[in-house]
Amino acid sequence: MILKLKIRDQNSARVVRRRIKRSQISKIKASHKRKKIPWNGRRSTERIATPYAFNIGSLNNRRTFAKFLSKLRQCCLIYRQKVILDFSETAPLTAPGMLLFVAELDRIKRILGADFSVGIENVRNRLVNQVLKQIGIYALCELANMNASDANFDDEVRHWRYATGERANERTNRAFENVEGRLSPELAKGMWKGVSEAVVNSVQHAYKEPRGVDGPRLGHSRWWMFSQEKDGQLTVAVCDLGIGIPRSLPMNWNPSILARLFEGLSSKGPDARAILAALEVGTSSTQEAHRGKGLAQIWNTLRAEPSAKIAILSNRGQISWDGRTKKEAAIEHDDSIFGTMIIWTVDIESGKHEEGKDRN
Repeated sequence: MILKLKIRDQNSARVVRRRIKRSQISKIKASHKRKKIPWNGRRSTERIATPYAFNIGSLNNRRTFAKFLSKLRQCCLIYRQKVILDFSETAPLTAPGMLLFVAELDRIKRILGADFSVGIENVRNRLVNQVLKQIGIYALCELANMNASDANFDDEVRHWRYATGERANERTNRAFENVEGRLSPELAKGMWKGVSEAVVNSVQHAYKEPRGVDGPRLGHSRWWMFSQEKDGQLTVAVCDLGIGIPRSLPMNWNPSILARLFEGLSSKGPDARAILAALEVGTSSTQEAHRGKGLAQIWNTLRAEPSAKIAILSNRGQISWDGRTKKEAAIEHDDSIFGTMIIWTVDIESGKHEEGKDRN
């Protein structure tokens, strides 16, 4: 009798799995029909040429890179295709561009699970090959045997660390618990307390609504980070793939307050204005914890350092500060990164001085 019940349960489970699979196939077929793509009854393979430059700072490179990420999301999450990334023409890599790429790839894998299938071919540039291994792209794609020896890495590659984590609670001092990957030594020791604050706040409101791109939602709040300790400087880049400051800001602030702030920023683009407004309300308000407060904290802390640099990018907007030239810049790009990124560089000795002041 027990054996019969087990067999019946197993058969029921098979039926449920077949129904789920048929439902998934039906959705894929319907998507192919809408997009006028032929359906041959099995997953097809799409080869995508990666852009020459992984760069979100310049106009032409950003547009090409944004189109590449859009196609990657579409092929993986909408058409459920197997993807081969062809790196034969790729050479220049920047930390912001690579962080956005690894975050998108990791997000896709977490959504698809066992259905994730992304391969990498024709990595001809030696530095590109090293970077793909150093920051875990090969491991993410389960390509453990790619030819890049850690012992031979160039100095500009070997110091980079990649980490990702989930926003689990409200307590800032636990932002780095359950981290996947590696942090630079100074971050792991707790130098720059504003880093932890920025990580928590970068995802505090980011996932309240759908992101605005094709495909399913991630389902939880996650951040991605690069960090590097080299030549007496600490460089950090942290991002989320959420709705961005321009969409989250109106959820947390009175429209009349924002209207007054925007009046004084009329010469800026709408997304750049939203970032500047978030800094302003974060500096002047006494409200409970919110995204603007965390951004303002790290923005003001770094502006006080004589040689620090910081940039905040959200959707199409970007603002930056250079401590050496004492210049602030605001840019409105044509293409969105569909998320928020904070990047800064600071002298480590300066950071130790600040840490000492905090303890007194």
